[in-house]
Amino acid sequence: MSCREFLMHSLLCLCLLLCSGSAVAEIVAAEYFIDNDPGIGSGTSVTITSGDTVNSAILADMTGFEDGSHRFFIRYQDETGRWGVAVASWFFLLPSGSSGYEERALTTAEYFFDSNPGVGSGTPLSVTPGDEINLTELIYCSGLGIGTHRLSIRYQDDTGVWGFPEARLFYIIPNSESDYEARFLIAAEYFFDSDPGEGNGTSISIESLEEASLLIQDELSDLPQGPHRFLIRYQDDQGRWSGVEGLRFFILPEQTPPPVQSCFTAAEFFVNVDPGVGLGIPLLPEDGVWDERDETVVHAISGIPAGKHWIGIRFQDDAGHWSITLADSFIVEPVLTIRISGSAAILDWITAGDPTTFHVLRSENSDGVFSEIGTTSDTTFTDSGIIDVSDVGFYQVTRDLNARGESAFRLPARNAIQEQ
Repeated sequence: MSCREFLMHSLLCLCLLLCSGSAVAEIVAAEYFIDNDPGIGSGTSVTITSGDTVNSAILADMTGFEDGSHRFFIRYQDETGRWGVAVASWFFLLPSGSSGYEERALTTAEYFFDSNPGVGSGTPLSVTPGDEINLTELIYCSGLGIGTHRLSIRYQDDTGVWGFPEARLFYIIPNSESDYEARFLIAAEYFFDSDPGEGNGTSISIESLEEASLLIQDELSDLPQGPHRFLIRYQDDQGRWSGVEGLRFFILPEQTPPPVQSCFTAAEFFVNVDPGVGLGIPLLPEDGVWDERDETVVHAISGIPAGKHWIGIRFQDDAGHWSITLADSFIVEPVLTIRISGSAAILDWITAGDPTTFHVLRSENSDGVFSEIGTTSDTTFTDSGIIDVSDVGFYQVTRDLNARGESAFRLPARNAIQEQ
């Protein structure tokens, strides 16, 4: 593998605090690592300019790393010597010489429970190779204990590259000859950061959750500044404890005077590859001006090839601070194509999801009423005997209609003309 480098920009570290009597600490050091944590202070050092806000541009040498998915971590140290938690972001290392988006076929899948046995060492799944895979195989959970577990599935493409696993939590209840029996909750407990063991947390009275929430808020003043986790679990009338549910939060020092609520001044987005903070594609609100705390943004994106993609978006306030990046995935489905064969118009399309009934509609003009001319469960339809040298046809394809005659899916996305 040749030496490859990629530019990674860390998330903006914003330290705004809630506890009284403390000044905002400056960030004086930073380090990063990839995939495995070598221990605090043992990562690759990052040169930064000290301050309460830090932007880090990192050029990381990826020599020696295999193609595929990896995780990039970065953490910061303040002037008191305390290290923050490591912030992680997934990235994908493409083979040397590759460029742009390339569609691959999925050929293999495997699953595992709870602990990752290593790539290729999971339980194989029977799949039909292709750019989409519908899993229908029954996965058995025999041998797993009662309680919360995690099922993870990952896929391999036709170049041998594995994707990172996608996981879902599930719960195994005790085996019984009778149907599942609903239980009553009789107790709950919470704790911060570290699990003291079942029954050793701070007890919550089920009958007075509102009072308990006030007590929890009061206890926040006893926690040190920095990141924390609030964790809670429940007990049923058979004495069984549930799994732990958690929420991350950050204790910030009190500011005097209270901070003024900020307004948005800019926003940007990117598709698939993050170019770095401030280097994305600019966004504007509907009224064209960033001057309020709440803005509505609508932006059309074109020219993206068919397949699954990632989109990221972030915002900047009037103090110049950028938010963390909000990311989500989306699928681009090819537009409807129409070809002529003799006197017939042949429509072809591709869609994601389970098999369904498609409704084919036709109109004599783009602004006219579209009338249904047929249905099909396939992704092709032939409109026979329709072609004349002077004809102009307009077509639409939708999925099954709901009770109001609407469909969440339509090809083409906007009215398109097929001239004969």
